[in-house]
Amino acid sequence: MSNINRMSELAGSWVIRGAVVGALAFVTGGIPMVAQAQDDEAPANRKLMRQVDLMERVTSQMLVDSPNFLVSSGLPAQGLYIEEFGVVISFNAALVEKDQEWKWPWSGYKVTRDGDRVIIYTDEEDPEDLDDEDAEDREEIYEDYKNWKSKRAERDAKLYKRGKQEILEILVDYGDGMRRLADDQWIMMAAFLRNSDFFEKRDISHLVMKARMSDLRAYGDGTIEEDEMISRVVIQEY
Repeated sequence: MSNINRMSELAGSWVIRGAVVGALAFVTGGIPMVAQAQDDEAPANRKLMRQVDLMERVTSQMLVDSPNFLVSSGLPAQGLYIEEFGVVISFNAALVEKDQEWKWPWSGYKVTRDGDRVIIYTDEEDPEDLDDEDAEDREEIYEDYKNWKSKRAERDAKLYKRGKQEILEILVDYGDGMRRLADDQWIMMAAFLRNSDFFEKRDISHLVMKARMSDLRAYGDGTIEEDEMISRVVIQEY
């Protein structure tokens, strides 16, 4: 079954709405950000907009169902056609909170930092008044805190790795359904990452994956293998 048919099946009974129009604040190598208006577009462009619409809905369905990313309900992914570039599918995402064990587990205590110094205090205390002796009294809590943070970081790293794989699979498996794009145009998946210590510590707020249509078509018709296709995907985190 062709990918465009699979996209249509996934779209199901969703009501098709217009493609996203406007400027996307994103870097595409200096390419002008010009969206195609639908009012006076040619039939070929209307077909492209329907393909963009299906791609954003397939991506939205993946994101809503994802066990790794937390997104808004409905249609979190938005598609934009840029004439000199191709198609951008963008969305906001955070890492999921699967259960209560990853929330702050020590009721009555809070944690702050003073440079490299970690201060654990209660609601009744001013952290600036606490000295090294107070810190020693709470050394066990601090060790538990470090272990908790370490385990959480490991868990978040796994979620992010699996989430990236989900995005990559959507791009590679469904990208060749954008049949109205030229071979030298691109499909880009642009994630704006938020609400996670994992991202903040790594100074990551954007994840970008893009593939050229000629490569996606070669993979779709069996000319190149999956490993080769994946090696041609450009991935950026910043």
